[in-house]
Amino acid sequence: MSTPTAPGTAPAQHAEGGVLRRLWDRTEPLSAALVIGLCLLTIWPARQLFEDGGWWGQAVALTVGLVALAAVVRLLTGSTVLATVAQVVAAVVLLLRGFLADTLAAGLLPTPRTVSAVVEKFRTTGQLLAESSAPVPVHEALTFALLCVIALLVVFTDSAVHTLRSVLMGAVAPLLVFVTLAANRTTHEPWWWFLLIAATWAGLLALHHSAETAPASGRGRGILGAPGRGAMLSTAAALTTIGVVVALVVPAVLPEREQRLVGRGLAEDSSLATVDFTDTLDLESDLRSDDERPVILWHSESSSPGPLRITATDRFADDRWSPQEGRAAAEVLSDPRAVEDVVPDRLPRVDWAGELEATEEAFAVTANGIPAPFLATPSFPVDLRSPVAVTGDPVTDAVWIGEDARRYEGTALEPTVPEELPQSSGGASAPDAALAVPEQIAGTIAETNAQVVDPDDAPLDKARAIQSFLRNGDFEYSLDAAEPQDGESMVQAFLREKRGYCTQYATTMIMMAREQGIPARMAIGMLPGDQTSSDVGRGSDVGPERLVQRNDAHAWPELYFEGVGWLRFEPTPSERAAAAPAYSQPVGAEPSASPSPSEASPSPSEASPSPSEASPSPSEASPSPSSSQAEDDQDGAESSGWWRTLLAVLAVLLLAALALAYLPWRARQARSRVTEGEQSPWSAAWETLRLDLLDRGVSTRSTDSVRAQAKAVLGQRPAVDADALAELAERAEAARYGRPASDGSTETATGAATDASGAATGTAADAGPDGAADELRRRVLVSVDDDESFIDRTRRQLFPASASR
Repeated sequence: MSTPTAPGTAPAQHAEGGVLRRLWDRTEPLSAALVIGLCLLTIWPARQLFEDGGWWGQAVALTVGLVALAAVVRLLTGSTVLATVAQVVAAVVLLLRGFLADTLAAGLLPTPRTVSAVVEKFRTTGQLLAESSAPVPVHEALTFALLCVIALLVVFTDSAVHTLRSVLMGAVAPLLVFVTLAANRTTHEPWWWFLLIAATWAGLLALHHSAETAPASGRGRGILGAPGRGAMLSTAAALTTIGVVVALVVPAVLPEREQRLVGRGLAEDSSLATVDFTDTLDLESDLRSDDERPVILWHSESSSPGPLRITATDRFADDRWSPQEGRAAAEVLSDPRAVEDVVPDRLPRVDWAGELEATEEAFAVTANGIPAPFLATPSFPVDLRSPVAVTGDPVTDAVWIGEDARRYEGTALEPTVPEELPQSSGGASAPDAALAVPEQIAGTIAETNAQVVDPDDAPLDKARAIQSFLRNGDFEYSLDAAEPQDGESMVQAFLREKRGYCTQYATTMIMMAREQGIPARMAIGMLPGDQTSSDVGRGSDVGPERLVQRNDAHAWPELYFEGVGWLRFEPTPSERAAAAPAYSQPVGAEPSASPSPSEASPSPSEASPSPSEASPSPSEASPSPSSSQAEDDQDGAESSGWWRTLLAVLAVLLLAALALAYLPWRARQARSRVTEGEQSPWSAAWETLRLDLLDRGVSTRSTDSVRAQAKAVLGQRPAVDADALAELAERAEAARYGRPASDGSTETATGAATDASGAATGTAADAGPDGAADELRRRVLVSVDDDESFIDRTRRQLFPASASR
């Protein structure tokens, strides 16, 4: 039975078989092969969850490469700790060079850009998993994240087995991956897959019969009664058999269940956020949300799309908006024609479609977290392709659905309104409720309109003037809206302090328009959101993808014009609103642009644009350099680039030199502690010899006696100078355990004696105890080093195993 070793050192080497035996012991090829098999078998089911765009082949190469690298490092250095460090460094270098090479300094050193890029890839992967159903489509960020997880799995498993010498610890990471993948699968794995995993793990248990898992000297028995190593083999076989039987029998007798995917991922829309449509239709809780999960992922042909409309109401009383009674959800009956790629013909009527020119803009929603009966679409949809039935509500012009719609697409109109609207043709009119102004605020609204609106203007010009008044910069967007004082309404508080969010802006414009005889109502929906850097959903060829979150909830006014119908306006400032329609701008004014991503989603506590919003980007703040200036800058960068690369290489070499010097320094510290801790030079020499032998792959147990330790050395190195070893062991044993003689010397068990200082009185050299002890130690080491190769000597000097003591 081999001598157990401490974690961090290679297994004890045996002289039998010479170089080949040493090669076998250090690389542990069977154990390494089983670790590779265990890791690959564990992640194999992931091929059913993620489309294979090459990640599986890279995973196999990464697994084999990391385990093989550790084996080579153990062979060259004898250090299992260094093997784990080499695995970590190699994994980081390979992954960064393979996916983020353009962010590395000198093509090797990580930079802050590298960290940001890694965070972005994991963020993209999280969103992709949240919005996709299995199999998840191929994506570079997903491949990077999968390989990172696989690298962690391999490094943890291999280091647990070969560094910590714990097969049980090594099973932790594969077990976690196994449970996660199994929970996300909707089909059962074949029985032989379980058998292969169990057999692989049982093989590792049988190979690593160390002090942790097998009793010393064959004491103790396995559950089948076999002693020693047989205990491990029989126990592994029994546990494997029981595990396979349970895995096959239990699922067969349990009732079937619909599998839901765990965590954030892989269930279609399982972790999409949604918005809260309370009885007051107040969006404050959504606007303050820090939930980063998407509510909607969608695509639009428009470069500056408007908001996504969900519903509307003209009911305002007691200083709050309440839902308008329209078509109830129960009335949205299932339409047998409403299947995928079939267009239902029941959509809200667009009154102005025959009166105004318009442009068509396609859109596609690829992930939708708004629950039925609501459906978010751009304003004025005229074409909708959905797998579920849809119905247009003639009261609110909302689109209702009977069951959740995860994906849908269609076309919406964007009107081109002339300076003067056409005259009324006697069509439908707005309800009376859309003209009601609460008596409490009527006076305040009239006074404000007297300062803003020309009574002789046409209704459209009045609406434009009201919108400009609210967007002119005098009002401040803030979630900390002005608090009404006693007897005030929110509109009066807003006009007094000029501070609020979209609900206050929209409500004020609605009341100002109504006071001027223009019917108006409140529309509720979502801002168009920010463009994503890359598709995190299933993708669409309609246009760039946009991500809408809870804090993108939005409210805006819709005004009714005779002969035309309802039109959208946008009084909320541009830093927290969609683009204002061109027709709503004063004649001759530049159309307002949609907000930048940083402007569109301020933090809940922000009351004004951040400095990054207020100041232009570098490209906007200064003109582009001339071509000659750009060439000079490029030449300067190239001329100064060589020394930066040189400094980076020198820094790497310096770090490598410091790293190489660290372990020898630790080894010298270990010997200093031994010298200081031992009272006798013979005992100190013996403990120093044990450290020297440990560097040469000869391990002894500190709990054994000196004689047992010497016997272990002879067993591992039969060619050692046995006489010098025996004499040094005898002197050390006498110094520790000898019976003091009457003259102050110490008498050994064989009758030899030493004086009180530890010097030999018999056959020891006359050079004194220190010199004699060191001479014997050197004789032992010379005999051990007779057949030492250059590689072994270099490894021993640079990576001494005694550094861990």
